[in-house]
Amino acid sequence: MPRTSDPGRERGVSTPAHRAPQDGTTTAAASHREGGRDGDGPRENGRSDGRHGGDLRSVDSSACSEATQSRVVVVGASAAGLSTVEALRQQGHRGPVTLVGAEPWAPYDRPPLSKHLLTLVATAQGARHPGTDADSPSARTKSLDGAWKQVRLRSGEELTELGVQVRLGSPAVGLEVAARRVHLADGEHLDADHVVIATGVAACGLPGTPQRPGTPPLRGVHRLRTLEDAVELGAQLRQGARLVVVGGGLVGSEAAAVAATLGMQVHLVHRGEQLLGHGLGASVTDFVRRLHLEHGVDVRLRTAVANIEAHAGGVRAVVLSDGTRLPADAVLMAVGSRPVVDWLSGSGLDLSDGVSCDATLSAAEGVYAAGDVCRWPHPRTGRPARVEHRANATEQGIHVAGRILGLHADPFAALPYYWSEQYAASLQVHGWPQGHDEAEVVHGSPEERRFVVAYRQGPRLTAVLAVRSVKAARPWRAALADGASWHQAYGELAA
Repeated sequence: MPRTSDPGRERGVSTPAHRAPQDGTTTAAASHREGGRDGDGPRENGRSDGRHGGDLRSVDSSACSEATQSRVVVVGASAAGLSTVEALRQQGHRGPVTLVGAEPWAPYDRPPLSKHLLTLVATAQGARHPGTDADSPSARTKSLDGAWKQVRLRSGEELTELGVQVRLGSPAVGLEVAARRVHLADGEHLDADHVVIATGVAACGLPGTPQRPGTPPLRGVHRLRTLEDAVELGAQLRQGARLVVVGGGLVGSEAAAVAATLGMQVHLVHRGEQLLGHGLGASVTDFVRRLHLEHGVDVRLRTAVANIEAHAGGVRAVVLSDGTRLPADAVLMAVGSRPVVDWLSGSGLDLSDGVSCDATLSAAEGVYAAGDVCRWPHPRTGRPARVEHRANATEQGIHVAGRILGLHADPFAALPYYWSEQYAASLQVHGWPQGHDEAEVVHGSPEERRFVVAYRQGPRLTAVLAVRSVKAARPWRAALADGASWHQAYGELAA
């Protein structure tokens, strides 16, 4: 039996004697809700606005019986990884399951890292006693433990109850696909009948400004993808300090909103024509830009970073492509992400923009992918898709569990969904707004700060966005889920 790392009673678990899940075990899909500020959230009963349940009439009972005892290794202690192991247990799997995580933390939720967790860390930092050394190992450990408890999805005890072996802090470094053998950084390997790849994405650095080999990281320059990233950035968010956010996508825009609310001097620098890099349309991006301006954020579009000035090992200023120099106490690089697939080099899998899978999320015999790292042909569009959003990770984990157990062989067809908080506005997006031919406000208005936008591409309704208007968006979401044409949906629902 391979040893299991035990970084703490809460964060990790030692190898348990195997136990079946107790009745009433809650899955990630059932526990996770992403609601709005004006009422109930857009997901009911743990389901997104898509359909991917299996046809149980085609199930081979003998194969299912064998599958329930199979060995499963899930690489990635992520939302997708956790969703997979929970769904396996809930759907009757009784064999050994191992969850491998690169970080020393049991699974935690990432969307709050750029939202309320930053506020909590910054507030705690501001309330710290003046004599406290915030950089001491004990203070840092306490901050990390406290932050993890705010965003954790499952504790060590809860994973133990599922009978899951957890390997934390020892990332996977290789995969033998034919043998379904996972190699770990500590030199050990794990053999399995089924391997699930759920390693997610990593934050990108700033293009054109690579760190020189052998030089330490520049103090005050941050990324925002992990719990540690959020704690380090949050510790620098204090009233009156100067923050430059490079990148106006969801993470950058959300972090800028948090910093401005805390009283910081914030510059938001974005190379693109509009904020938010998901093709949301001018009515939405102009609305978000106005929110930032109202809160004192200096928004600079169509502007790149030419250089980052340093002094005494820390950041001093950001120099822009137009020559402007922005003094800075901290810089957040929110310039995108890349799939974590380096460890799969040499595996033979197709790693172009993630792990390439078929429509059922299978990458090879006995090997699956789920979450941000998974690229698959979506049945609705027929085009390859890779969705970096929390709800998709949960749904794909459930889908893969069903595939492992032989409960279905269906394509994964759930619609993408994500949400964002910008000050007092909650944005919720269903479907594919990017590449739209038309984006029309069909309810309310940006001036009222409550509105719904419907998106058309060709003859199809392809997406729905709601700002503080969950109930008004509900019939549009239903039409989208049902595959209604633009003409049909607009004729029936437009005011």
